[in-house]
Amino acid sequence: MPSIQNQVSRRPSTQDVSWFLDLASTGQLDLNPSYQRRSVWNSKDRKYFLDTIFRGFPCPPIYLHKTIRDGRSVYAVVDGKQRLETVLMFRDNRIALPNAFGDARLDGKKWKQIKDENDAVATFLNYVFPVEFVELPFNDTAYVNDVFDRLNRNSKILNPQELRHAKYSGWFINLVEDEVYDKFWQDTKVRTKARSRRMLDVQFVSELLLVIVTKSICGFSQEMLDGLYATYDDVDDFDADNEWRYVPLIEEDFRSEIDVVKNKISEVLNTNSIVEKFLTDTKHLYSLWAYLVLSANTSNIAPFNNEKYISFIEKYREVEASPNPLERDSWDPIVYGYYDASRGATTEEPQRKKRQEMLEQIMGQA
Repeated sequence: MPSIQNQVSRRPSTQDVSWFLDLASTGQLDLNPSYQRRSVWNSKDRKYFLDTIFRGFPCPPIYLHKTIRDGRSVYAVVDGKQRLETVLMFRDNRIALPNAFGDARLDGKKWKQIKDENDAVATFLNYVFPVEFVELPFNDTAYVNDVFDRLNRNSKILNPQELRHAKYSGWFINLVEDEVYDKFWQDTKVRTKARSRRMLDVQFVSELLLVIVTKSICGFSQEMLDGLYATYDDVDDFDADNEWRYVPLIEEDFRSEIDVVKNKISEVLNTNSIVEKFLTDTKHLYSLWAYLVLSANTSNIAPFNNEKYISFIEKYREVEASPNPLERDSWDPIVYGYYDASRGATTEEPQRKKRQEMLEQIMGQA
């Protein structure tokens, strides 16, 4: 056991993608030390991380252990193997960007296909990883493995919803965490084992409840959800001057409005089986939920009509299944407008509002 003077040291830093590519090209990046975890990403995971890089979103730190081998530095990857493998696989043209990335220059493209897009190349190569260099007082194999096993076990980073679960214990969080166990959310595939594991089902239901609170559509925002939980943590001590301008809620009325929307969606689900698969995609469920909430509270929005909605889904599926869906001249412009707003960054406010606009036109048709 090391003394206090011989503790493990960690030096935080940053390095960009090009630094890691250079290390890999010279054989100085060890992705498979004995203590490396065995978790494996699938293709969807890797494409999602490429999306993260090209949008400049942050990611957790890469942990590196520097050793000297044959007279040169070698960096063993303690944590971050899947992220770095994804970077290398993309550079080697073994994987591509998501088909629906949202930029025609990049959609479904491999590295070799974007090498002439200088800004895209710079975005990839200059993406910055937070890095922690870990130094050990001993090189005994058993000791090294024990240190990094502990790091791997303790390196789980809570996502924003898990942090909200840890922070709040009042009215709103109890409401939404109870609500998610209603059979409705299982039927719509919002609650699945995978999503429940990281509380993503609770987060999405919170987004839907935000529509009821604000009577509006907004883009996905962790900050707005934080404000929602904080503002309604104690409804008996409501802050009328809250920065989000959230209004007081009457618990009975709020719960009743949730049930009304769920019941209407359940009616649609029971009307035609075509709806069930369509609504398992959360962007469509969000849009239908928002339409029902807004149409019930706004006089100039046409009431929801089951038959029109099912007809719309049938036309949407034709566009979606077409080998050339971008040939817009052959499609119903309203249906195509909804389809176009269902690609790329589908949780952004403009995309969500565009889908709402298209649904309003569909429901307003004679």
